[in-house]
Amino acid sequence: SIANLILVERLKDWAYRSQGWFHVEGDRERFVKWRDVRDDPEAAKHVLWAGLKRHRRTMEKLLRSYNNDLGRLLDVSRNLIVFDNMSDLTMALGIIVTDENVRVDRLKNRLSGDYDSEETGGYRDVCINLRVINKQA
Repeated sequence: SIANLILVERLKDWAYRSQGWFHVEGDRERFVKWRDVRDDPEAAKHVLWAGLKRHRRTMEKLLRSYNNDLGRLLDVSRNLIVFDNMSDLTMALGIIVTDENVRVDRLKNRLSGDYDSEETGGYRDVCINLRVINKQA
């Protein structure tokens, strides 16, 4: 979909501007800094981009969980950017929330001291639900 292509371009920009890393093919724990591979087509082609949720699963969620309310469907594409430190993460959040091509619908801060990480087996992250609002989308 055009919206997912636009989202990937936004992810690249956000990662470049905030020192972000992307997952690459092969080892599950292997990441590359976008700034290091952006201008190297051979290296960049190994970055893994999340695909869209399958049509069947999307319809199931709409019918079973959301009463056909498309506005409630938030996790159509699950991408990630990894950061070395909180400063880079904070920079990325500022870039994302001010990006005119997207609208942030929800932000879950599971790095907060108030968050009980036992709910997720110790896993912590910042999760952003956003919509591409670019006219091309």
